[in-house]
Amino acid sequence: MPDVLNRTRGDSGARARPLITATSCFQPEDRALRIWIDATMPGSEIRVFGMTLLERLLRALTQTGASPSEVRVELAAGAPIPASLPRTLIETLPLHWSREDLPLAERFERAVQAAEGDPVLALSADTVVDTRPDPIPDTGTDPVCDPCYVSGTYHTGCTFPGR
Repeated sequence: MPDVLNRTRGDSGARARPLITATSCFQPEDRALRIWIDATMPGSEIRVFGMTLLERLLRALTQTGASPSEVRVELAAGAPIPASLPRTLIETLPLHWSREDLPLAERFERAVQAAEGDPVLALSADTVVDTRPDPIPDTGTDPVCDPCYVSGTYHTGCTFPGR
């Protein structure tokens, strides 16, 4: 366990109760992931290979195997639910649509408050998501360590795609 998780309260030589423990920081079984998507910009309706960017993002979420308790999609004020989204996709995810006439930061703040401590993953719907498998094959060697990645010099055992 990292040292930061073993720091203790008190000045005496006796070990007191830890301030932070790994289980008190985050317990996945107690917290459900919530996803917040900003689809207020027109870019989320751009089509790439037959799907809008918002649809590609929602499909990527279903392919991850994650089970979010909520997927909140922030649309422009008064905007309808995108008609291009297939009904099967809409029914697969716990989607909640928001079309409030508030600043985006306030809408996000409300979503975080509504999560009541659950983790919130914020995404932008005008992002191009590539769900293809990783094209870099597993070579069986160690990945690039941080010092090698930063310095650009590699020691035996480090690999770098294209090297």
